[in-house]
Amino acid sequence: MGFSIVAWGAVLAGHAACTNFIGLVTVRTLLGIFESACQPAFIVLSAMWYRREEQAARVTYWYMMNGAQQIVGGLLAYLFTLITTGPLKSWQWLFLSYGIISIIFGAFVFVYMPDSPMRAKCFSEEDKRLMVERVRDNQTGLQNRTFKKEQVFDALTDPQTWCYAGIQLFTTLPTSGLGSFANIIISTNLKFSVLQTQLLAIVLGAYIIIVLLGSVWIVKKTGQNILVALGFVVP
Repeated sequence: MGFSIVAWGAVLAGHAACTNFIGLVTVRTLLGIFESACQPAFIVLSAMWYRREEQAARVTYWYMMNGAQQIVGGLLAYLFTLITTGPLKSWQWLFLSYGIISIIFGAFVFVYMPDSPMRAKCFSEEDKRLMVERVRDNQTGLQNRTFKKEQVFDALTDPQTWCYAGIQLFTTLPTSGLGSFANIIISTNLKFSVLQTQLLAIVLGAYIIIVLLGSVWIVKKTGQNILVALGFVVP
């Protein structure tokens, strides 16, 4: 995951060098390739550290960072848009800054983030044993590097796997499009200036956080993960 973040940051910084559509499509494709490993890794790590009944909330908490980055990103984009002079354009400074920060954070993850409780240097051996016992009921294990072909076959023939894949596909298509082109829609159709559009992006980030917190609260109250997910997908 540390490598993926570093590579993602390098590609993000590389956006500043793009001068045509071909270059932009190339870096955007690489960006998606390196980003694709992160969410599965986050889910696996959440399963290692937390019990089943705790995982939904924890996954939601780290997913809320999408909303947080929308808020921080909107403010930074507003500030970078004010840059009108210098060797680089404002959007180039934006990509370079985000990319360098991501590379530094990826290096931190690579060096300091343990890939399992048993390799966490900040805990004693007794604490590690207690953490392993705490998640034993998950029945998912902590870490297994052995590739098993029969598990691949089981996954491909499991209807639930295809349902999860379908959910990811059909929810990501519209949300990714909206996230990518929301600013264009706001500035073109609603007649806001570029600076106003950057600030309005903050509202979407706050809305994401509110919705995710609301979903966690409803799940805790009802104990119904699937029905709550269905309710939020319908709109």
